[in-house]
Amino acid sequence: MNEKNGFTTPIRDLKIEAVLSRLHAAADAQEEEAELAARPSNLKNTQWGPDFLKDKMIPIHREQGAFLYLLARSIRAKTIIEFGTSHGLSTIYLAAAIRDNGTGGQVIGTEFVAEKMAHAQRNLEQSGLARFARIREGDARQTLRDLPDGIDMCLMDGFPPYSLEVFRLIAPRLRKGAIVVVDGTETLREPQADFLAYLTDPANGFRYTELSIGDGTGLAVKDA
Repeated sequence: MNEKNGFTTPIRDLKIEAVLSRLHAAADAQEEEAELAARPSNLKNTQWGPDFLKDKMIPIHREQGAFLYLLARSIRAKTIIEFGTSHGLSTIYLAAAIRDNGTGGQVIGTEFVAEKMAHAQRNLEQSGLARFARIREGDARQTLRDLPDGIDMCLMDGFPPYSLEVFRLIAPRLRKGAIVVVDGTETLREPQADFLAYLTDPANGFRYTELSIGDGTGLAVKDA
């Protein structure tokens, strides 16, 4: 049982739980500032450079983390792509699922800000999950150009205006039945409207819905 509002976590590893609790607590402390920075009305006027982003977590919520973990477990995911690693909170949930699946595999994440990538690496090490994740530093539009085939799952949680461009690199590598999770479909709908339109267009081969989890969670399955 998590300490936040009676939330029940599916994670059964005290080391991982301790790191997640610390990160969620830090995120709660940043929440007001993070929400302000993430408002669509502010995105155009915000300089999303390293100086602004280096201390901003802007992470998934606890319920989303549990959702990601259980999704990855349910499909026995081996290869998961993450656009927008930040401090590695969502990475920990995904890497824990791969570890607990017992089939080998890895999360391939990407992070633009060097300071945040360093935080993510430390958090993965403290969780005992470092060997189940590899974070690529730099612009995802470049770092995700050489992905393996047969990707089981991806999490889209990076800079929203880049989502469609980044996803076009990932989509051809997804296996049939692969799961796509999108964060911020309520609070960040406008800046990723083109990406959401892509997922909802039947011509692109995905089945899509949205769930009221966190700040809005999109869920898609590759149909073809």
